[in-house]
Amino acid sequence: MKRSALLLFVFAATSYGFAISVNVIVTPARCGLLNGTAGAQIINGAPPHTFVWSTGATTQVIGGLDVGTYSVTVTDALGNTAQGSGNIIAIPALGIAESIRSRQQDCDQTCIGQVEVVEGYLGGAEPYIYNIQPTPFPGYLGYEFVCGGTSNLLTIADQNGCTGEVDLGVVVGNVVNSGIVVSDITPSCAGDPNGTFTVTLLGGDGQSYVHVWRQSDNSEYSYYPAIGEPYVVTDLLPGTYSASSWVDGMDGYPICTHPWGSIEVPEIPGPCGTVSGTVFNDADQDCIQDPGDPGLPYRVLTTMPGPRYGFTDVAGQYSIGVQFGSHTLAQPMVDEAQLCPTAVPVPFTVNGSTPALTIELADSSYVPFDLEMHIANSSMRPGFSYSLDAFVRNNTAYPSDMATIDMSYDPQLAPVQASAGGSVGAGSVTWTVPSIPAYGGSVFRLTGTLVADVNLIGTVFTFTATVSSGTPEGNLSNNIRTKGVTVTGSYDPNDKHGETDGGQSDAFYFLNEDSHIDYTVRFQNTGTAAAEFVVIRDLIDTDFDITSLEILGASHAFTPSFAEGRELVFTFNDIQLPDSTTDLLGSQGFISYRIKPRTGIIVGDVFENTANIYFDFNPAIVTNTTEHVVEMSTTVGGHSNEEQDVEVFPNPASDLLVVQLKDGTTKIIGVFDINGSRCAVPINARSTGYLIDIESLQAGMYVVLTTKGAARFVKQ
Repeated sequence: MKRSALLLFVFAATSYGFAISVNVIVTPARCGLLNGTAGAQIINGAPPHTFVWSTGATTQVIGGLDVGTYSVTVTDALGNTAQGSGNIIAIPALGIAESIRSRQQDCDQTCIGQVEVVEGYLGGAEPYIYNIQPTPFPGYLGYEFVCGGTSNLLTIADQNGCTGEVDLGVVVGNVVNSGIVVSDITPSCAGDPNGTFTVTLLGGDGQSYVHVWRQSDNSEYSYYPAIGEPYVVTDLLPGTYSASSWVDGMDGYPICTHPWGSIEVPEIPGPCGTVSGTVFNDADQDCIQDPGDPGLPYRVLTTMPGPRYGFTDVAGQYSIGVQFGSHTLAQPMVDEAQLCPTAVPVPFTVNGSTPALTIELADSSYVPFDLEMHIANSSMRPGFSYSLDAFVRNNTAYPSDMATIDMSYDPQLAPVQASAGGSVGAGSVTWTVPSIPAYGGSVFRLTGTLVADVNLIGTVFTFTATVSSGTPEGNLSNNIRTKGVTVTGSYDPNDKHGETDGGQSDAFYFLNEDSHIDYTVRFQNTGTAAAEFVVIRDLIDTDFDITSLEILGASHAFTPSFAEGRELVFTFNDIQLPDSTTDLLGSQGFISYRIKPRTGIIVGDVFENTANIYFDFNPAIVTNTTEHVVEMSTTVGGHSNEEQDVEVFPNPASDLLVVQLKDGTTKIIGVFDINGSRCAVPINARSTGYLIDIESLQAGMYVVLTTKGAARFVKQ
């Protein structure tokens, strides 16, 4: 049945104190037909109103009109009149804009758009002919599963050949849903609704919101944070939750979602509160953070009982959730002395009347000015680009004078490129910066492309980075760092590497020589699109002292935090990491940190460490597991020191090696090469030790590891 095109008017409230006026609203006469309309829009005046058109009609809206000018006289209840007119024009095309409407936009280009066709507004002679036949759905005629942002041209013609066309992909459009990141989960105390977690929407077109669902009772909650602004979801009971970013369709139901996954809000005995504040260097020792007093970034704080750990942020600020009751707050204070509060650790109490407590930790640094150099590297493969990052860290509360950074490299690697400000010379790159700020740092990058020569595989290229400034330093030994990078073939771009400060081996930690291990987690986006965020989760081995953790440097801005227990989390929000096919070097990143073993480790202990790397919403990429076996360092050549329980001879040896044990309870663990790989060699027990057949080994240095110590030997 043919539908007449009518105008709908919203009438303004009548104000008797103003003169009546009228506007005439018209629609065109389309496709050579008498189907124009004119309507009177009244402004002010006292109702009811009467209408007299130039055609003699007396209704507010008139239709079936030809091209021309139409006027109307309106009279209100008080006898006041107003005149208006409108001009109807001819349009030889169907009314596509009025008739083709979006019922639902597409989302993330998943082709879920919906379009409605209102034939009554087309203005042609029915029936209509479509190049894409619409479907009669309950309540409307139209199209489903329309892809936004792609060409999908619809052409309509009436019985007289009057046409119109429109791109359905343009009509529905496409909305981009935000990504979502969940962080900083705090437990529920005593089963009360006081748990929290933080959600952040990343990217998108601003139509996304956060949907939270609780598994235990199917409760649902909606939150509307601004994009990029962390939002704390509060009042949570303990249990399992999920969080997603949603975009709703026309019916109020989500048309696309990005789930974060399962979120566990744990329960701890309670009730609970928070302790927060700032850790800062108090230059004038007045226990107040003045403008010149820098915050101490990335310090690990501990509350007891627990322990519960928290990080200071880049400005030295911290916040740790605790249960109601009495606690202590401690900081590592490796290079600082705590001025205020005077009690160490700091006792504090949170309760129902004071659930949130602020404790400012004012420190005084007694360490002389000190700059430290650290190096992180990408892989080196024949025919591919590589990079070396020199990260300079100021360990003290004093900014440096002008600083010079120099990185030397093998001249056969030329040409190389340098990051901003670098001057490339023969075999070295030099940067000069005005200052390295207090407790701050800077990254300087050397890049190049290795020649496509497979004979280079196995070659070790040595890079040495140094930093110096006009400010006198108390420790110059850490101003220089040397890194040997081995050329490899195929490799896993997401990996973890650990090296001790002694630098003798990547596989052993020598009790009498080493004090810490530096770990670097490297990651690379090998997908097909940029990664909006990257999260690294690293469960710290119980043989390490978490409070000794120091962050050495990173390729991109990050936020450190602790999840439950000993899980260390690095979050790279809004990193926009390009994929490796688009930008090989730009697709890579790293985070480096230093940590010391706990007291009481013994020979034979093994430090193990594995990281999980998450790109956006993809499953975790699990890195290799680094292993460092604890042993005592021994000299190369001759027997071990007299204090050791292990002796090997002859040394060097060519076929048989005798292992002499002073303690009958000592057991042999195995033979390892200098890279930590176990060697498959025959080992035969003797009354006072072992006899090992080493004839199959390649020439080089090896280690015999036992439960009481180790000894090195050379295979000729």
